[in-house]
Amino acid sequence: QLLGKLILKEKYELEQQRMALVEEVTSYKKKIKQLEDDLLFRLANSTGNLLDDVELIDVLNNTKQTAQDVNEKLATAAETNVKITEAC
Repeated sequence: QLLGKLILKEKYELEQQRMALVEEVTSYKKKIKQLEDDLLFRLANSTGNLLDDVELIDVLNNTKQTAQDVNEKLATAAETNVKITEAC
């Protein structure tokens, strides 16, 4: 009986972790979408030579770095989700 309660508690905690992970992944995906939209807007509204637009290049570099960071976090989140699913 005590073992049953312990298992239910662990499953509840794992489910809470999984839900937090889903929220985190959703947040990351929104961030990538925002960065992509901003970059596309700047590209569409840029005039002249793109290489001369320092602000555009800064946005591109920021987008690239953030996308790499987010993709690493998404990979980690996917691994964690597999572990949580296996534990349940």
